[in-house]
Amino acid sequence: MVRRVTPRNITGHGERRSAPAPGKRQSGRRGGHVGAADAQEHLAMALTHSPLIGTWDWLVPQNKVFTDARLASMFGVDPAAGAAGAPVESFLAGIHPDDVGRVRIEIDAALTTGQPFSSEFRLRPANGVVQHVLARGQCVLGAGHAPARFPGVVVDITERAEAESRLRQLNEDLERKVIERTQARGRTWQVSPDLLGALNSKGYFETSNPAWKSVLGWSEEEVASTSIFELLHPDDVERTRAGFNLTQIGQPAIGFPNRYRRKDGSYRWISWIGVPDEGLVYCSGRDITSEKTAEANLLDERDVSALREQFIAVLGHDLRNPLAAINAGIRRLKKSNLGEHNIATVAMMGGSVSRMAELIDNVMDFTRSRLGGGLGVTFGAPEQAEPILLHVMAELQLANPNRSIKAEIAAPDLVTWDRGRIGQLVSNLVGNAVKHGAADQPIRLTASTKVGWFELNVANGGRPIAPALLERIFKPFTRGEALAERQGLGLGLYISSEIARAHHGTLTVASTKKETCFTFRMPIIGPERM
Repeated sequence: MVRRVTPRNITGHGERRSAPAPGKRQSGRRGGHVGAADAQEHLAMALTHSPLIGTWDWLVPQNKVFTDARLASMFGVDPAAGAAGAPVESFLAGIHPDDVGRVRIEIDAALTTGQPFSSEFRLRPANGVVQHVLARGQCVLGAGHAPARFPGVVVDITERAEAESRLRQLNEDLERKVIERTQARGRTWQVSPDLLGALNSKGYFETSNPAWKSVLGWSEEEVASTSIFELLHPDDVERTRAGFNLTQIGQPAIGFPNRYRRKDGSYRWISWIGVPDEGLVYCSGRDITSEKTAEANLLDERDVSALREQFIAVLGHDLRNPLAAINAGIRRLKKSNLGEHNIATVAMMGGSVSRMAELIDNVMDFTRSRLGGGLGVTFGAPEQAEPILLHVMAELQLANPNRSIKAEIAAPDLVTWDRGRIGQLVSNLVGNAVKHGAADQPIRLTASTKVGWFELNVANGGRPIAPALLERIFKPFTRGEALAERQGLGLGLYISSEIARAHHGTLTVASTKKETCFTFRMPIIGPERM
């Protein structure tokens, strides 16, 4: 509410006095003379470019408030009415509804006491924009301490108010985040499955979370009153004491494992992270007992496996000598005069020796494969595939005269391989078909060379291989149902797959109700020429 600057001013008693004649000048402090019109223009310019909205002069007894046009417009009052003196209610109507009640109370207090008036409030929004102002003034009391005149100024503080609002919002956001993070830390402390706590320099946990109770059975009070060295496994005390001393000189502990005693007397493995800070070591401990148990079991299994394979290697090697002696004795018996009954017995003994020799060969191959990093092969000169395949087929047919074994070979290209190992692979695959295939259906062997690859297929009819067995059929010591009551170690197909791998090839199987087919593929060029 701004005082209107006009050629006529209002006296302190509400009377008007005449302004100087247009041609006259008044002397200034420095002796200069400025015309009233110039002074009004200069003041108007200053008000336009400053946060000052204007001044008001309220003649209280007459209830007339004199303002300039700018202030009147800001309060929604006609500038002409402001210049002529408008009732104070018309200006109060321009104050924001949420603030006007408070401003009325503050004005009444100033009128009653004569104390300085100062109030911040908002004006009614204009074009959706809320303006914040600061009004300051002082009521001049007349006779009988009655309010006579109430002059004052209004300053635009919108930028300051908005900055303060943004600052308050930032503070509120910060406070909310602090509260949320504090609550989150509190929830983490309560629900974490890891042991949490602050360890002092004497080895006592001053704080501990509920996980101590759930993992070890100790309450917070019991943890606080017990030294960590009383809870440790005896074998871990000295090692832990050394680690604890390092934390006391500022070195953190990362992944430090030891065993803590449960309340029931058993022990749990705990892996600790400890970070020293301001005289305390803040600790987090994860229960790794199951991991330690699994690790120990794995080591045991590895030890047992290694011992078993070493035992098999020694056994297989040592069996060769007595078996060779038996075989030599059988050959000598065959040269002597034997009766018909004895001839059959010696032949049966020879078959048993051959089977034992096969088992020993398989055991030795398995041992070399497992302990020596793979099955050894010796690649010979490139050769035709058909002769070696037909030779092996003839041996198998002779050994199994009651089974039909058919071969179809179309492999004109030369192949580089270890012919002894390939013969062993073919013998294993066909022998497997003889043992597991239907006796009334032929075993079919096909071989071909195409686009740099050799492919061999051995197929037989009969029941399909069970899916569970199919998944591990090339694993060692795996036997089919047909061999459950027969002798054998279940190494034939494993060794065959190792022979294929040693030739940079593959051995696969497909089994349906119609037939079971093993397929061996390898490059026809040896590794030294690849």
